[in-house]
Amino acid sequence: KLVGISQEHGELMYIQNAMNSLRKQISYFHPGLKYVRLKKEDVSVKKLLHDHLMFYKAKCEQYGISAKTITAKDVKIRMNVGLFNQVLDNLFSNSFYWLLYSRDELNQIENCEYNLEITADGKLNVWDNGIGISTNIEQDIFNPFVSCKKDGRGLGLFICRNNLENNGSSIRLLRERNEFGNLYKFQINLSNIETKE
Repeated sequence: KLVGISQEHGELMYIQNAMNSLRKQISYFHPGLKYVRLKKEDVSVKKLLHDHLMFYKAKCEQYGISAKTITAKDVKIRMNVGLFNQVLDNLFSNSFYWLLYSRDELNQIENCEYNLEITADGKLNVWDNGIGISTNIEQDIFNPFVSCKKDGRGLGLFICRNNLENNGSSIRLLRERNEFGNLYKFQINLSNIETKE
């Protein structure tokens, strides 16, 4: 009988943990749901980045990825939070894939690092220390169906660019190259959507 109670307790704990995880995911993606997708609001980029990294904290720890935010200043922007989160999620997803590929498949790096930086002039830089963007596609990286990922659809960065442009912002690939000779750093220009207090 005690074994049965213990088993039931374990199952209840599993269900409770699953519900907590689901609740966390729903709260994160709530701004992107259909009925609020057009709503714009004034938000702190520093807070958005904090929430973004907290959402992926367990995944980063599981796979040995060091993720950090560098903040020269906070920027307040007016944008749909769900759409901005989609941009951050896509950039993280790309970094996650290429970091593990660079470390585990190519053995080109030992430590995986993912960085978000709000610059003093109010731009958001996003980069990792993986191999970077292949020179074969660096000119077309924001075009649809361009990808070097195995089974990649090549739509993520295209959607990111459109989401940002439709909200008065933009994204580009900076021209500096990493130790592998590849472009690697994305920059989101927040100046047109920055709210002046």
